[in-house]
Amino acid sequence: EHWYTVLGVKFDQPEELFMQMKLLEELLAPESKYTVREKFISSKGINFLIDIILQACTLMINEGRVDKFPLCAALVSRTLKLFNSICSTINLAEYLDSEATLVIVTRGMEF
Repeated sequence: EHWYTVLGVKFDQPEELFMQMKLLEELLAPESKYTVREKFISSKGINFLIDIILQACTLMINEGRVDKFPLCAALVSRTLKLFNSICSTINLAEYLDSEATLVIVTRGMEF
């Protein structure tokens, strides 16, 4: 189940998608209520966060929407920080299904 399905948006509605990403970014922010954030993460799991990273990076690369890059980059950054705090002993590359996926993440982070 993809994160944009969970958030109730269709991938062919980019504006709605980015609005939901903004809400998700706020939810994952360090200053958000700890219990709400932890409940969200525990119910959706690490793979859900990884999917957000991959989709946000893919959007940055494929959409060419310069005005949306800061939002995507912030979402990726915060998701990676959360990933690191939750799984400090886990290597992100081990969870990605291919080297190509890792390249997408790396390219996305360059923005």
